[in-house]
Amino acid sequence: MDSGLVIPKSANAELSEGLVMNIDEQIEKYAPVGNIVVFPTGSGVGQYIGNDPHLWLQIGDVWGTFAMNEE
Repeated sequence: MDSGLVIPKSANAELSEGLVMNIDEQIEKYAPVGNIVVFPTGSGVGQYIGNDPHLWLQIGDVWGTFAMNEE
């Protein structure tokens, strides 16, 4: 039997990243405010608040989260 690594086609997806500005209290432990999240480009719903663009994501759209370095 051959061994190897199986990578789904979605692994080739182009990813974007964004700063978490606000999040529902029930899922804040997964992506706290101030963290960076990685998600497939094209996910979510965009909205301008004032002149600033924001993106609304569901937690299932988030592929990873990283804490910002505090200096």
